[in-house]
Amino acid sequence: MSDQDLLFIQVHDPVALRRTLLGCSKQIVVLLQRYERFKTIRAKKLETIVKLRALNRDITLLMTKLHTYLPAAQTKLPEKHEQGKKHATQQLVAEKISVEHVTDLDKLEAELARIESKMKNIS
Repeated sequence: MSDQDLLFIQVHDPVALRRTLLGCSKQIVVLLQRYERFKTIRAKKLETIVKLRALNRDITLLMTKLHTYLPAAQTKLPEKHEQGKKHATQQLVAEKISVEHVTDLDKLEAELARIESKMKNIS
């Protein structure tokens, strides 16, 4: 690089600029924390789906075995209730809220605390 390629920029209020940069860093860390929570919820959801599919497969096999042992008869199935579905989804939401945090999330929280302490030192 030659001397003509150098460019200098004057910062009028370096404390405000640093405070703004730390604020942006804090927002980034908060977003990363939310993403980590989302990833853990997604992983638990996939695990639960796999378990439920296996249980459904087992139940289907047991039902077919049961039908072979029972005599043939016509039965009426009870009507489905939508309230049970709503209650089950509310329970799933409650379980998702109580998801344990991953170590990456702990690291992000520590970084957030560090940034907040720097912001307090600047003020």
